[in-house]
Amino acid sequence: MSTPAMPVFLAALAGALVGGCAVLTAVGTQARADEDTVRMGHLVVERLDIVEPDGTIRQALYSKARDPGILIRGQRFPHPSRTQSGMLFFNDEGSEVGGLVYAGERAADGTPSSGGALSFDAYEQDQIVQVIGVKDGERQLSGMAVNDRPMAPMDFGLLASLPADASEEEAARVLAAANAQNTRRGFFGRTWDGTSLVELRDGEGRKRLDMRVTPGGEAAIRFYDETGTVTRTLEP
Repeated sequence: MSTPAMPVFLAALAGALVGGCAVLTAVGTQARADEDTVRMGHLVVERLDIVEPDGTIRQALYSKARDPGILIRGQRFPHPSRTQSGMLFFNDEGSEVGGLVYAGERAADGTPSSGGALSFDAYEQDQIVQVIGVKDGERQLSGMAVNDRPMAPMDFGLLASLPADASEEEAARVLAAANAQNTRRGFFGRTWDGTSLVELRDGEGRKRLDMRVTPGGEAAIRFYDETGTVTRTLEP
């Protein structure tokens, strides 16, 4: 249905009213922002949460001793392996959707190590994109990995029940039951042996193609079948 045209003067009046309301809203918002602002020169905390007005958590900065664990819609589950300090991101429901972790130290034998990882998670799942950089003495791994995760949410309660000393078979059973499987689909970066690598995998996680350059300069593109056997190699 078409709408009758608005007379020019009414259109102008409407525009003026809307503009006036916008100015008042902006002024009110600025006044409220000024009232809520607290300026500090130096703030020392072990954990800092960024929340919405209703209390929904959106970001957390934390020390190693104050790890928030895994938060899903406000419910906390212990993390099975995270021991680093960092920053966590949360979606509109207060569920973790990724984060940044980092650590580094010198071991008792004098070997230095340092590393960090930035990751983004699927909905109520684990990471589907991860950027990582780790250096342990002379060894180094750095790059970006892309993963597939199940569509079903991960059962974090079941995952938390997995004992640290569980056998490989028991761990695989619990991971499957908790929808915690991870299928690697691709990687780009530097491997532990110093090779620059681009690796592509199929939906079952089987490597089907890689491009590599060794530290010595040897370059190759390799194709693989479903059993992991090289079927073709292209070299300069």
